[in-house]
Amino acid sequence: MGTRYLIDTNTVVKYIQGLYDAETRELLYQKTKEGKAVFLSFMTKIELLAYNPQTTSPAIVTYQENVAKFIANATILMLDEDIVQETIRIRKTTRVKIPDCIIAATAIKQDMILLSSNDSDFSKIVSLGLQYEYIKSL
Repeated sequence: MGTRYLIDTNTVVKYIQGLYDAETRELLYQKTKEGKAVFLSFMTKIELLAYNPQTTSPAIVTYQENVAKFIANATILMLDEDIVQETIRIRKTTRVKIPDCIIAATAIKQDMILLSSNDSDFSKIVSLGLQYEYIKSL
């Protein structure tokens, strides 16, 4: 099996909003294509779908439709006891917020590389075994 990538919430949002240059978009496409699937943590699915704007402008509706399509084409990785225990270990060691601990724990336990623009949190978890690639936005 080739290298597999877990995509963080902020990476999905920035991808959909067009906040990556063409080279970065192609890089993300190639990385997920290599793994034969787009992988998301259940936490990313929750974070993406819990967004509840107080407007129904066409741009918001389009954004929400694109999020739904992205999720529909992804493999959602669910919580299990190994991820729970890894989340606890990460949280106790780093004090990173629980949702990011869950996403990092999922990547660690599934032996995946996490793709994210959240360097401030995930760089703290690399020493605990997280494989992480920073994705720079515009």
